[in-house]
Amino acid sequence: MAYNPNAVYYDAIQHQIAKKSPLNSPAAPPVAPPPDPLPPVDQPMWNIGVSDIDTNGEQEVAFQLNTASAEALMLAAHAYVAAGLDFGGFGAMCAGAAGQQAQHAFKVGAHDTNPCNFTEAMSSENAAQWWEAMCEEMNALQGNGTWCVVYLPAGKKAIGSHWVFKVKHLPDGAVERFKARVVAQGFSQRPGVDFDETFAPTARWNAVHTILALAAIDDMHLESVDISSAFLNGVVDAELYLRFPEGFPPEIPADLVKLPGDGEPVGLLDKGLYGLKQGAYLWHKEMHRVFLLLGFTRIDSDPCIYVYIHDDARVIIPVHVDDMTIASKSHPSILYVISKLKKHFKLRHLGPTTGLLGVRVTRDRPARKLWIDQRAYAIDVLSRFSMLNSKAVTTPMDPNIRLSKSQSPQSPEEEEEMRTIPYIQATGALLYLALCTWPDIAYSVGVLCRFNSNPGLVHWKAVKHLLRYVRGTLDYRIEYSASAASSSPFLFSPSPMQTMVEILIMGTQLLEHFLQ
Repeated sequence: MAYNPNAVYYDAIQHQIAKKSPLNSPAAPPVAPPPDPLPPVDQPMWNIGVSDIDTNGEQEVAFQLNTASAEALMLAAHAYVAAGLDFGGFGAMCAGAAGQQAQHAFKVGAHDTNPCNFTEAMSSENAAQWWEAMCEEMNALQGNGTWCVVYLPAGKKAIGSHWVFKVKHLPDGAVERFKARVVAQGFSQRPGVDFDETFAPTARWNAVHTILALAAIDDMHLESVDISSAFLNGVVDAELYLRFPEGFPPEIPADLVKLPGDGEPVGLLDKGLYGLKQGAYLWHKEMHRVFLLLGFTRIDSDPCIYVYIHDDARVIIPVHVDDMTIASKSHPSILYVISKLKKHFKLRHLGPTTGLLGVRVTRDRPARKLWIDQRAYAIDVLSRFSMLNSKAVTTPMDPNIRLSKSQSPQSPEEEEEMRTIPYIQATGALLYLALCTWPDIAYSVGVLCRFNSNPGLVHWKAVKHLLRYVRGTLDYRIEYSASAASSSPFLFSPSPMQTMVEILIMGTQLLEHFLQ
């Protein structure tokens, strides 16, 4: 009988529920203290707390198993709900359910440089920077009125929270800043009770390509704006309680009264938060309201492209969550729009656009040419998968190999061999390259993604072949210009017809607005 990780995992969960007892382990040790002395910052310091132990045993079950599929995790969630147990540690269970495989996959996806939790951040060589970033985040949440401290009412459940750490990089790969974010564990939210609508769109890349082409051809100004803590601007549409993040215990108001049956101090959310199921929806709803208030019109073909027209002022803004690129022939109009946005949101004006979602943007305005590339991101991808020093090839795929499902693992031994290979992470990274600036690998990536659910060694070799092709085309870039002529041999240069097709597909409404 074939090994079924779902069945094994479900049996383990049921066994744990039957025990109905907490972990038989000593109390969790205190987390590492902040560096001494603390770095000078403008924000007030916070006390270091002690992380809660997992009282229902989810982590114990998860880490005892070597593997667990998404279906097994859903079975586990339903089992805990059915038993009436609080699964506050379910996030840790998800992270550890696949044992070393999950940890390896996470580290590969996180570039293997960012801390996974509070303890790891405070014990790293960049502890001072991470501590300052966490203080900045907590003071931003407090200043924004994200929550008010209350005791958890009887019969209510609180959502957990955790830290997410990220080193932000410039398009050329240089470190820009250290970012720490409090994220709600929204997986424990109940549909119909804690949230309803969750969908929020983002600008499609063909729309962004079209706007960049228009900017090159018409010599438009391009300015970048980043909305700070964008999700905190949304207004929560449900009664939600949040457990405070590790290392930052709440400051309980002196006049707060604890009623019989009340639980621990928690935060009653008034504003949106990253990690909430409806977080993106609430932010997009608020952003759309502000744009309409400022006189913008949202085009029908893309819900994240806004156009502003007043007298001679014409402005186009594509929005990707909290990143905005403002395009206009009139620089004063851009500054006017930014000043209006500052009255509603806290934002950073990044100046002329040099990067966009990991894509480097360079221009030659006198020649009306604009180039986009992802060299830094591609080098990062090659480094992650140990292919940076590989031998380059000249084709995205080997023409002598035909990929099929028959090359997928056919035995438990072959499945175990593929378990530690980050196939999905590699195809995901290549998919983003194909979508943004590497159009010649789009077909190859599409073929490789067909086998994401059960890849074999032959498929993995094809992925490595494609990475070797990327290695040989690092200097390639896409050019948008009013002329099809180009002297660069390392160039994907759309023909006038190709550029016009893009504009006709996605930019018809933009042109109609400009011709009014």
